[in-house]
Amino acid sequence: MRVQDAKSATEGAFAIDVTRGVVAFLIAGIALVAVAGYVMLADRPVVASQVQAPAADPSSVAPRRYYLTAATYQGDEVNTACTDMYHMAAIWELMDVSNLAYAANLAPGMAMANTDMGDGPPAGVHGWVRTGHGASTGNTEGQANCSAWTSNSFLNEYGTATQLPLDWASGANMSIWEVTTYQCHQYIRVWCVED
Repeated sequence: MRVQDAKSATEGAFAIDVTRGVVAFLIAGIALVAVAGYVMLADRPVVASQVQAPAADPSSVAPRRYYLTAATYQGDEVNTACTDMYHMAAIWELMDVSNLAYAANLAPGMAMANTDMGDGPPAGVHGWVRTGHGASTGNTEGQANCSAWTSNSFLNEYGTATQLPLDWASGANMSIWEVTTYQCHQYIRVWCVED
């Protein structure tokens, strides 16, 4: 009986050892597959065509903002007239205000405001504007720029200023900025646009 008991005990121990061996083998195999997969995928280069940026929602893109300063400046002061993150606007940056938003919500006293402008810009108020022309002091709209905005001379030197039309009479062209010149020593507001 003792031989048989010893034999049964040996077979039981063998069965336990086999089961432990199978479990250990399976765990080692899973670990090996995981490591091999990581190595294969980690060194794989990413191709630009595989990376897709999310499409921008056009309704979530805020329009560029602009404003007319409430304070006035001489021709040589315009480069410091605009608040942080804004610069003196070129007429070409303001050409189509329907694609812009007037920044009426700046700090009090920064942006020009009229009583009936709502969220739009003031009309009939001139502001200095960049022309895109070389330095000039002549009296020609679109060229005059107080010598590239460095002059405040009383000696017949001019800069260009513009305003949105105030005259809505029959036949008036509502889509064109009205431009004129002012002498560089005169105090005029400045059109500013977001950087």
